[in-house]
Amino acid sequence: MIQYLPLCLIVSDIMQNNKLDVIVFAITTRCNLKCSFCSRNAGQNNLQDLPLETINNVLIDIMELKPKIIGLTGGETLLYPHLFELLNVLTNYELDIRLSTNATLLTDQTIKSLIEHKVKQINTSLDGHNSILHDSIRRVNGSFNKTIEALRGLKENNMPFFIKTTATKTNCSYLPDIMDLAIKLGAMGYAVSRTIPLGRASLDPQKYFLDWNEYKKSCQLCIKKSEEYGVPFYIDDPLKSQINTNLIDYAKKKYGSLDNVFGGCMAGINILYVLSNGNIISCPALDLPIGNVNKDSIKTLWQESEILLKLRDRENLKGACSECKYKFICGGCRAMAYCTTGDYLEEDPFCPFVNFRNVKLVKENRHNLCETGC
Repeated sequence: MIQYLPLCLIVSDIMQNNKLDVIVFAITTRCNLKCSFCSRNAGQNNLQDLPLETINNVLIDIMELKPKIIGLTGGETLLYPHLFELLNVLTNYELDIRLSTNATLLTDQTIKSLIEHKVKQINTSLDGHNSILHDSIRRVNGSFNKTIEALRGLKENNMPFFIKTTATKTNCSYLPDIMDLAIKLGAMGYAVSRTIPLGRASLDPQKYFLDWNEYKKSCQLCIKKSEEYGVPFYIDDPLKSQINTNLIDYAKKKYGSLDNVFGGCMAGINILYVLSNGNIISCPALDLPIGNVNKDSIKTLWQESEILLKLRDRENLKGACSECKYKFICGGCRAMAYCTTGDYLEEDPFCPFVNFRNVKLVKENRHNLCETGC
């Protein structure tokens, strides 16, 4: 039987022995696409790069924390001017390197170079099962065909790749169809996350607020496909236990009580992100800096940041999340809470136990959009 995640950690481990397993660098805001939901407002006119020297200094700082995985994301990582210099540096560390890309710029030679530089996995996105849907979201004609061609190239070169879809009102009902395509292309797994009203998505947030029942139905159909084809399916959403109730049964059986587990929102629990401007955040969608690598030590912040310490203690949650019996296995999406209320500890308005219609979006776009809408 497919296990959709190692879902839970023991609460005491979070409170006493939390470990930084994953560090992700958003190395650039350059991008050749114009995705309508981009949280970073990446584009051709947004040219901020994280200096190579800064990344190396961060790696030296965090090695004592013994991370296992290093992720590279953007923007579009293949547009980072020093990508292969960076990969040369990373080969000095015993880390599992995973690179995220929209894949439209991947050539056979680039794939071979990434393999030579010990990249272990490519993460990419499909937001539609055909060019009409995908390109309308990515806002560049031809992007779907280029991505599909690149994914076939990854398969031919035996480079493992993972496909993820960001669910919107436009594509939510097509998630099972996109998963079918991912399986056909040879993806090692498929994942779904919901759109958070941040960056470009904050300009028209109602466009991205999903219907809970449609979202749940589509994800449950994907679960069935996962079981049928033996391809892992991940719901990258704290509310996953309300969609796949087997996770609740699994946690109760293994840990005895839902009060003894820690799952759902993992912001600041075992992962951190470094943005191209040096800001350190606990989740790519929770745009609340805990510091900046140009002046702060991640090693110190990991142990002492007030924001991280509050995120790790679910007793700090407010609103409906504070009283919910699922707060330890779920905890609600802290990014959604922050974007809609201005308080990262407030309730998650998308939760089916919360009246979503009464929540007013008060957080405005938190990035400077270029005048061209890049």
